Amino acid sequence: MELQSPANAQLHSVWSEKRLIAICLFIALAQLQYGYDSAAIAGFQSMPGFLAVFGYVDPTNPIGYNISTKVQTLLQSLISLGALAACISIFKFGSFISPRLGLWIASLMSAVSVAAQIGSTSIAALYFGRILLGFSNGFYSTYSAIYIGESTPAYLRGAAIGMVVLQINLGALMGIVVDNFTQVLTSRLSYQIPLAVMFAIPVLMTIGLIFLPETPRYYISKGQDDKAEAAIRKLRHITDEARLRDDIAIALTGNILSFPAVRFFNRRHLLMTASAVNSMCMLGMAIAYTVSPVGSPTAGKVLVGLSIVFVWVYGLGQGPVLWALQTEIPSQRLRAQTVGFSQGASFLVSWLSAYCSPYFINPEALNWGPKYCYIWAGGNLILAIFTFFFIPETRGRSLEQLDELFEKRLAAWKFQSYVTDLQQPDTDNFVGKKEIKDDVQVDEIENRE
Repeated sequence: MELQSPANAQLHSVWSEKRLIAICLFIALAQLQYGYDSAAIAGFQSMPGFLAVFGYVDPTNPIGYNISTKVQTLLQSLISLGALAACISIFKFGSFISPRLGLWIASLMSAVSVAAQIGSTSIAALYFGRILLGFSNGFYSTYSAIYIGESTPAYLRGAAIGMVVLQINLGALMGIVVDNFTQVLTSRLSYQIPLAVMFAIPVLMTIGLIFLPETPRYYISKGQDDKAEAAIRKLRHITDEARLRDDIAIALTGNILSFPAVRFFNRRHLLMTASAVNSMCMLGMAIAYTVSPVGSPTAGKVLVGLSIVFVWVYGLGQGPVLWALQTEIPSQRLRAQTVGFSQGASFLVSWLSAYCSPYFINPEALNWGPKYCYIWAGGNLILAIFTFFFIPETRGRSLEQLDELFEKRLAAWKFQSYVTDLQQPDTDNFVGKKEIKDDVQVDEIENRE
């Protein structure tokens, strides 16, 4: 088979991939749940209808009710523990669960957890619903990232996985808006309605997944090349036979895309720069609070301004880049387990942060206030240094090229310029003769044409 040049075979316009982009946007809806719930549950804790059931009467509070710090902490932290449990199960059984099946399991858990929280009147039942919802979040986070990462070509992968961050933020906005409309209610409906809205996510996911295939790489890993070809046709709506053959070869062996943006805004540079800038933002907030008198308007303006910069930089760099890296770096055989482990570590840190933060900030405990930012300044600086020494450049690389680069044990800073065997102009080096990871052979697919 004669392959087209990279310029002709790979520089497809974004418009030509509109079907795949729409599918990735749909799969990313799974992350809407995490953002929505995080915002909604925070609003519940000031609603009389919620506090009357799960709180206690407090005449000193303007709304007549209050909630214990222990319950507040558990409502936030149990969902992270549930997600951690899900990620541990994925690490153990991930090789037996396909991305689409994983999303279906998450949808089932989501529906059951929402129903439990709506119908519960005891704190134990509410805790159960929170843990189950966390389990659903763990599966949604892991398998939505895997599905998108394994379905997109290299030049779209980073942007497509970045949709996950967009959906988390969109979900948080929706949670705030819905809470704002129901907070005027004094009955249980004030929190039951926002919870019921969350049913839309598992329902939409369950129905939509019926019409979507497994990822092409999942079929390839199982030796089902015919189904892999059909999946590429369905996901990317490719009808031209020559282009289909090229895309199968690219998906399994790969070439680097030659977009200028990839050269100027690669993953390593974005992550290192964002981490360094956010480290300075955190340090600036901590110093401003340390050197300024209590209640200083200037310190308040500094905190607000640097917080805005931090959020913007995180959304530009660390947020989407870290999501992309966790799906690109693992091999096909261990991708589910590795992404599950990554998500588990993230949820564990989230739980520790939610659990420990009140003790650092509360005036009756350490009373650090914004000086707590010293810790996060150090954390961002460590990430910037770690990225330089250990995080390779993955943007524009096919997943199979990355497997080869890791096998050759290259230093992280050498990944971008290294020419892999799969990029050699002689197609015999990678079509029909070159063995790639997971024992995938592309010549069998191409020879059928």
